[in-house]
Amino acid sequence: MSAILAIPVLLLNIAGFLIFPAVKYRIQVQKSPLIGFSSLFLVMYFFVIFGIGKIGIYFTIFVNASLLIYSLFLIIRKNTRPNFFNTLLPLLIIFVIFFLVGIFVRNRFYYGWDELAFWDAFVRSLFVTGERSTKIVHADYPLGISLIQYYFVSITKYSQGIIIFGILSVLFSAVLACCPNLTKKNLWTISIIIIFSVLTLYLCNFEAIAIRVDGLMGIFFAALVFLIITEEKFDRLFSIQLSILLFFFISLKTPCLIFVAILIFLLFSRMDLFSELRKSRTSESPLKGLFSSSSIRNLLIIIAGPAIAFISWEVRNQIVQPMKIFSTTRFTLQNIQLLFSPEIADRERQICLDGLEHIFEINFFNAKIPVYLIAAGLFFLALFIDLLLKTTNSRKFLITNAILLIGFIGYTFFQFLFALFIQEPDLGEELNSFDRYIGTYIVAWLLSFFSILLWMIRKSTSIISKLILSIISMVVFFYVLSVAPMKQIFSPPLQEKTMWVQQKKVYKQFVNTIPKGSIVQTIDLESSGLSCLILNNLFVGHSYFIWDPCSNPKDFEISKEEFADYIDQSEADYILIEHGNEHFWNEFSEMFDFPWHGQIFKVVGRGDYRRVLPDE
Repeated sequence: MSAILAIPVLLLNIAGFLIFPAVKYRIQVQKSPLIGFSSLFLVMYFFVIFGIGKIGIYFTIFVNASLLIYSLFLIIRKNTRPNFFNTLLPLLIIFVIFFLVGIFVRNRFYYGWDELAFWDAFVRSLFVTGERSTKIVHADYPLGISLIQYYFVSITKYSQGIIIFGILSVLFSAVLACCPNLTKKNLWTISIIIIFSVLTLYLCNFEAIAIRVDGLMGIFFAALVFLIITEEKFDRLFSIQLSILLFFFISLKTPCLIFVAILIFLLFSRMDLFSELRKSRTSESPLKGLFSSSSIRNLLIIIAGPAIAFISWEVRNQIVQPMKIFSTTRFTLQNIQLLFSPEIADRERQICLDGLEHIFEINFFNAKIPVYLIAAGLFFLALFIDLLLKTTNSRKFLITNAILLIGFIGYTFFQFLFALFIQEPDLGEELNSFDRYIGTYIVAWLLSFFSILLWMIRKSTSIISKLILSIISMVVFFYVLSVAPMKQIFSPPLQEKTMWVQQKKVYKQFVNTIPKGSIVQTIDLESSGLSCLILNNLFVGHSYFIWDPCSNPKDFEISKEEFADYIDQSEADYILIEHGNEHFWNEFSEMFDFPWHGQIFKVVGRGDYRRVLPDE
C-alpha cells in the first residue's frame, strides 16, 4: 500500500475512537484525540497480553467502525447533532492536520541503536507474532506506544514512516490536550502552545520526530497535569476519562509509575480529599463514611486504570519471563548489603558526586543553566504570581508547582537509587540516561506551567492580572526560545544512509534465497551489530537475524568446536558472512565450502556450512 493511500486508510480506522468522545459525551474537541488513542490502546491491550494480538487488530477495527457509524448517526440525527463550529469543524481541522503530518513523515526513517534494538523491535515482534517477544532487549518494558504503532502497521504496511506517524499522532494529541477550545479566537494561543511544546522538546535534547518515548512521556504528563488543574467538576465521567488516560500513560515506560503517584497527590489537592478523609474519621463508621463520599469513589475509579495496567503487565512478565518481576528488587537488596563493603564504596560515592554535579553544576542540555535553577525558577515564579494576584487560580497554580517541585525532588532521588542499586556497575558510574530522564520531567513541568499560565490569562477578569500573567508567560516563552537549538530544529543533521543502502542490497540479494521463517546467524566483525538490526527491519515478517556475539573480533577467539556449539545452540538455519577478519578466516574457513565475504551458507550439519547462490 502506498504511503499516500496508507494515511487516509489509517485515519479512517482511528476516526471512530477519536470523534466518539466529542460527539457522544460533548467532551471538548481538543481532549478527544488523546482519550481516543488511550481507548484504542485499552481495547487492544488484553489481546496482546494473551498473545492473540492479530485477533485484537480485527476486533479493534470492528470497534472503531461501530463507534464511527454511531457517531455519524448522532451527527445526522437532528436532536443529537453537535454544534458545527464548536465540534465538527474543529474535528475536521484536526484530521486535516493528522493527514498533513502523515504525508510529511511518510518517508522518514531511523537507524539508531536504541530505535532498532528495542523500540522498533517491539513493533516488529508484535507485527510478526501478535505478541511481545521475550528475546528482545528490554522485553519487560510495558507495551506503551508500540501497541498503537502495531495497529498502524497492521492496517497499512510495515514502514518506518508509519511507525513514526504512530507516535507523532499521540504526541500531537497530548499537545492538543494542553490547549484551550479549538475556536477562532483561540487559534493564536493554540499555535503558541504547539510551538512552545516543540521548543521544549528540543531544549531537553529530544526530537519531535523520533520513536523513543521519553519526549512523549513529558508531553503526556503535562497534558494530565493541565487537565486536572483546569477541570471544574470531578464527576464520574471525568474520572472514567482520567482512568483511561492513566491506563495508557503508565504503560508508556516504567518511570511513569512515579508520575502517576505525583498526579494522584495532585488529585488529592484538587478534589479536597484530605478533608474527606478527616470527615470519615469522625463518623460512627469510618470505613462506610469513607466509601460514601463520591470524591473517594471517583478517585478509586481513577486509580483503577493505572493499577490494572501496571499489575497485569507485571504478572505477565512473571509468567512469560520468570524472574523479571521483582528481579530488580532482589538486585537492589543485594546492592544494599554490598553498599557498606569497601569494594564498592568508592563507586557509590562517585555516583553521588556525579549526580550532584549534574544537578547543581553542569548546564542542563541547551538550557545554559543547571537543572536545579530551572526547577527553582518555576516554583518561585508561581510563588511570585500568587503573592501579587492572591486569587483562587493563583493559589491553585502555586500548590500545583509546589507538588511538582516535591515530585521533581522525589523523581531525582529515584534516579539516584536507580544508579546506585539497580543499574549495572559499569553504567551506574556514568549515570547512564540520568539527564534524559530528568529531561522528561522538565518537558512536563515547562509545558504544564506555560499552558496553565495562558489558561489563567483567559480566566482572569482583571486587566492588571492579565498584564502580569502575560509578561511572565512571555518571559518563559522567550527564555525557552532563546536557548532552544534552532539549528537542530530547522536544519537537523542528515542521517547517514550508507549502511541502509548497503543492507538493502543484502536484502534484495538474499530475500528470495532464504526461506520464510528462517533464523540467520550474521557475522559482521568489527561492527556494533547495527547492520544486523537493519537487516531485521528489512526482513520483518520474513526471517529473523541474530548477531550476538558475532560482531567483535575478540568474540571469535574461540575454537572450532566452540563455534560449532554456538551455531547449534542458536538453532540457525543459515549463516550470513558480511565481514570476517584474518583470525576468523584462518580458524574457521574449512567449515565453509566457499569462504568469502558477502555469502550466505546453509547449515547442513555440525561444522558443515554450504554456500547458497542467490536467486537471479
